[in-house]
Amino acid sequence: MQVTTPTTSDALSAFEERNSRRGRLIGYVRSRTHSFVARQVVTLMGLVLVWAVFDPVIALAAHLTPAVFDLAELGAMRVLVRRLDTPARVDRARAILIGFGLMHSASVAFGVILITSTAPPGDPLLYNLGLLTGLMMNAGVDTRLIYWPNYLRGLVLVLAGVAVLIIDVIRSGNVMAVLPDFVGAAIIMFSTRRLLNITLTTLSKGRMAQREVLLGQQRTEQANLDLTRQKDELLLLSLVARHTQDLVVVTDPKARILWVNTAFEEFFGVTLDQVKGDPPSKYNASPNSDPESLRRIFRAAAERRPYRTPLLVRNGAGEDRWTDFQLVPIIGEGGDIVNAISVQRDITEAREAARQLMEAKLTAEASERTKADFLATMSHEIRTPMNAVIGMADLLGATALDREQKLYAETIRSSADSLLSIINDILDYSKLDAGKLTIDPAPMSLRACISDAVGLLRPQASQKRLTFDLDLSGGIPASVLGDAGRIRQILVNLIGNAIKFTEQGGVSVTARYERVEDAQRAVIEVRDTGPGIPEARLEHIFEKFSQAEGATTRRYGGTGLGLTISRLLARGMGGDITVRSTLGEGSTFTVSLTLPMAERAELPAPRPADPPRSEPDPALLRGLSVLVAEDNRTNRLLVERYLRGLPIGLSFAANGREAVAETLRLAPDVVFMDMSMPEMDGLEATRQIRADPEAPQPRIIALTANAFASDRELCLAAGMDDFLAKPIRRADLLDQLHGVATGVLPPPDATASGGQNR
Repeated sequence: MQVTTPTTSDALSAFEERNSRRGRLIGYVRSRTHSFVARQVVTLMGLVLVWAVFDPVIALAAHLTPAVFDLAELGAMRVLVRRLDTPARVDRARAILIGFGLMHSASVAFGVILITSTAPPGDPLLYNLGLLTGLMMNAGVDTRLIYWPNYLRGLVLVLAGVAVLIIDVIRSGNVMAVLPDFVGAAIIMFSTRRLLNITLTTLSKGRMAQREVLLGQQRTEQANLDLTRQKDELLLLSLVARHTQDLVVVTDPKARILWVNTAFEEFFGVTLDQVKGDPPSKYNASPNSDPESLRRIFRAAAERRPYRTPLLVRNGAGEDRWTDFQLVPIIGEGGDIVNAISVQRDITEAREAARQLMEAKLTAEASERTKADFLATMSHEIRTPMNAVIGMADLLGATALDREQKLYAETIRSSADSLLSIINDILDYSKLDAGKLTIDPAPMSLRACISDAVGLLRPQASQKRLTFDLDLSGGIPASVLGDAGRIRQILVNLIGNAIKFTEQGGVSVTARYERVEDAQRAVIEVRDTGPGIPEARLEHIFEKFSQAEGATTRRYGGTGLGLTISRLLARGMGGDITVRSTLGEGSTFTVSLTLPMAERAELPAPRPADPPRSEPDPALLRGLSVLVAEDNRTNRLLVERYLRGLPIGLSFAANGREAVAETLRLAPDVVFMDMSMPEMDGLEATRQIRADPEAPQPRIIALTANAFASDRELCLAAGMDDFLAKPIRRADLLDQLHGVATGVLPPPDATASGGQNR
């Protein structure tokens, strides 16, 4: 059996508990309980005495009443002492004990007054005064535990003593006869009060002395514990310092070596006896050390402050090694240095690794910049001629062509759109690969999103005479939290592939909503009756630039990035895309997305369908001045053909410098500004136009092949008003002109026909 030795803290806690309001109340109850039998013995003795000397009836009446109240007080105390768990109950118990104390002292007063009133004058006086004095002393001593119940009890007993003396005077009729009794009673009261004060003072001082003793013992124990802990820490520190791989040096106030550890001895090839008394600077430097670093160390030591720095030192083998040097001065109570500790850690390998890591980081960043620059350049260089190809195909298709010529024009346009789709896929993948393509969840209708994707591709299925079924009966909630644009992008890709690779039969899309543990998922399946995918190729089809067969690329075209992009998007939404396929029967792609339910009230109101675009009234554009800043001659020709026949003033600038000059000269209403131009780019040209307070301030719209979102932000930051990415449409240009002419401008990006379409 384990014996637990109480500590001084335990004794102090017990002392504080005993002297708290609750503890004193419990002590009072215990005191009254322990003295209950003694009080009844005294009461019984008084009863026998009064019975024998005066009158049995008076004796019973005078002594049994206090005994009954004393017994009732004892019962109340036993009940109350069990319910002192809150301060409110402690206060309630004190109030109840005040009442019982008053009742008990009043019953005693009744008894002595009854005896005084019925007995012969002067006979019971000494008995009554003695009884009252004893009870007053008892109440006075108990005030140290609980004040008000005993103070009031004593006050009632004092008043009873005065009443006894007055009754005795009245009954005797001779004041002089009872004068000695008054004097004796006064002496008794004075002596009692004096004795009571001395007793209470002694008890209070004893209690305070006991507390101080306990506090002193606690401080002593704590000091002993601290001393023991310091000894243990010193032992551990000495072990650590001796056996650590860091170089540790302890110096005296005059900066002379007192002690070095084993690592120091091994590093410099010396012993403690050899270096003791030497200045540490003898071992803290190399001929190749930076003099400024050494001066900073000496300055820190002189100023008695800690210091840390990389430091080149030469070891015992004559090799220069980099160390992490740290100086820690130990300051005494008087503010002077008692000792100084220097710690050096060999960081040569870590420094080399950090250098290599930094070089690798810089190389990676340069590679990333090269990749980004390449993609931006590729986008710009391809979109610039694509703008001309698509624009000229549009213009050609609007002319009077025979059937064969119209077929050629439509083929050019279709091929250009396919090429643009390939460019968008490559740029989308590059953003996903760099983690820059974001997912923006918001309340959305999953049913509407799927229906929109199906409706978009249904004409393609009808053109190939394929069946196209949609089943949305799988418990899909009215509103979920998801990125509708990205989900639509995934579905258009999967459904578009299913239609593209299916020659007979049809395509079906089914959707259901599942709750698995804490996850809420939407599962969408796209089935087709196409040729199927060989099992060996199933997992590879999600790899970039990969398709099921080499012949697929030759027959259907494409980059092989669509499925890669779709899977990356699905995983970005907490899901995945899987596939199962049977050769000759078809394939099923399953999209699983984590889409928590949203409150129906959160679902945004559906945007009203855009009205059919109609040709703006040319008369509204009359007198409008338009400047086109474009360095590519073909693109200038395209814009000129787009705007030919309109009642506007049309001018051109071949670079940014000309654009600024023409803006100052012509004061145009609208400037279509290319970003990349020789001599001065469109951004700088815009900044110069906006910075000149006297220059005309037209509406400036970016007209550029730089289709990244960052390009748009750069244009707007430079002061442009809107952004059109190439290839552009004639309708986009007319929308901008119509907005300037009427004051009803198109919303931002509403006319951005190029760029990254989802």
